[in-house]
Amino acid sequence: MANLLTISPFTCFSDEVLCLIFEFITSTYDLKNIMLACQRFHNLIRKRNKLWKLRLDVEQEVLDTLVSISSLSFPNGKPPLKVMDNLIVGKNPLELFEDEISKHLFYPQSKENLTFKFYAEKLLEHTRIHIAKRMWKQVDSLLRGAVLISQWGLMEEQYLTTYDDVVQVLENITDRVRQIIAEESLNPDTSTDMNKTAKEKLNVINQVLYKELGLQKYVLHKNSVNFATVMFCIEKVLEMRVGVPLILAIIYYEVAKRMGILCELVYSPKIFRSFKEFSSTPHSFLLKWKEFSENDDLNCTYHYNDPCNGGASHRPPGTYSTVPVKNVCMGLVENLLSVNVLDWQNQLHFYRLACIIDPNQASLVQKYAKLSKLHGEQLEEAIQLLEKVDGFMNNQAILSLIRDCSAKLNKTQAQNAKEKENIKRRFPLVKYAVGLIMMHKRTNVNGLQMDRLVVIHAWYYRPRQPVIYNVLFNNGNICDVKEGELELHPAPAAIKHPEIGKYFERFDGRMYIPNAEMKVQYPEDDSVALSLLQSRDESTNQVTVCSSTSFLSEDNDKLVKTEGRKIKKSVSFNLPLH
Repeated sequence: MANLLTISPFTCFSDEVLCLIFEFITSTYDLKNIMLACQRFHNLIRKRNKLWKLRLDVEQEVLDTLVSISSLSFPNGKPPLKVMDNLIVGKNPLELFEDEISKHLFYPQSKENLTFKFYAEKLLEHTRIHIAKRMWKQVDSLLRGAVLISQWGLMEEQYLTTYDDVVQVLENITDRVRQIIAEESLNPDTSTDMNKTAKEKLNVINQVLYKELGLQKYVLHKNSVNFATVMFCIEKVLEMRVGVPLILAIIYYEVAKRMGILCELVYSPKIFRSFKEFSSTPHSFLLKWKEFSENDDLNCTYHYNDPCNGGASHRPPGTYSTVPVKNVCMGLVENLLSVNVLDWQNQLHFYRLACIIDPNQASLVQKYAKLSKLHGEQLEEAIQLLEKVDGFMNNQAILSLIRDCSAKLNKTQAQNAKEKENIKRRFPLVKYAVGLIMMHKRTNVNGLQMDRLVVIHAWYYRPRQPVIYNVLFNNGNICDVKEGELELHPAPAAIKHPEIGKYFERFDGRMYIPNAEMKVQYPEDDSVALSLLQSRDESTNQVTVCSSTSFLSEDNDKLVKTEGRKIKKSVSFNLPLH
């Protein structure tokens, strides 16, 4: 784009014409490249382009929010819903906010401020939830629903696969099907493409999907919960060639549609009882098709293929009913809830999605709110959703749940405010300080010493009791440890922990620097930490000097002895003979 605009005809245009051309560009990335082309384009876009000015406004809004949000959320790290809503609700395009927030989270410069990065993750999730709410209103096909569920499942990733990305992969698969059909048409013993029956085309689709690509059904196991979520993400299924049955059915359906065969996803009420059992129930879902899609004759013969059994033909034992798009999407979410039954955070995440797909299904909203109340998470969102259910004022169960969630929210906010005001003054018995990288020394069941990398983010002191430190482990855990189990780490390194940015601004190579809120809560710890590190460094240097001196002394002794032997030999050699 930038190279095209620098061609002489474009440079001859007046500023007004160029500004009109630039207004048709909808990507800030493209605008940035054009600005780099020449000084004239740079000045025109910076001063007169609406999208660029909007981008600058969004950039400032996001930065202002990140600067203020930590003080409003500390110490529990849960941003108020009002603050996040004020940033994005009612503003367009939301994708511009998404891009700007992502810069603080994923680009190298964002690593300079871990607190910004921590809250950028919260803001990005909130923004993507609002984008998803808008997109779900436009879902009119199985594929669009599958893509949105995939985006929801992988929401924390830097780049989310788009509908167009998946369509391109499906087009490539369809092209391979067409290629095989074209090659077969050159064989005089086979029918031409014009005379290919739907069944013959489906046989080629089976060959490509199940033999060449090797698509296969993923069987859910109790021990594979953490891995199971990606099996519901259509782009991951196409990449890894294994997925849950519903996703395989959608892929098959889309390729067949591109080959002119209109299928319907159907299920057997007699066989099928629950989406949770779908993965282990054979032939519960099938694809129904007829030889001539344009034939509306009610008496025409329907055929059935099983996308989970290599696309094999299947003769159903009874009547199969068509599954609406919304029901298929809810089925996928029910499956996700089932495989994440041991992970309450994922459960909460997918119940939130279920509430977006069907916001007026009171039972779903209530389940989400109960889980939210139980764990004290997303309480404001739960109250908001409960109040949007049709007829909630006449539903005593919902009103009771709203009161319970509100009480839990008020209690949580009061505790957070109280903890924030708790300034930790140091006592002589408190040896270490927040931000220090330590070794957690423990003996495992086999009697072996286990030294694990941790960082102190809090300490507690009570008279006549040992000092307790709350530490973040490199593997993501967090727990209380006694002072005797800790030792300054001789080779400090960065800690990988999801909550590191809640407390610290950056890692300086020796320790974590507390953010503004932590410095207020632990006003004396910074100087103590620096003093301990300085003492350790001096001690290390002293040991190094002593070691060097010792080595030199040993070398000198050896040298003296060697020289002495040489002298003795020389003297002995020159002794007069008697």
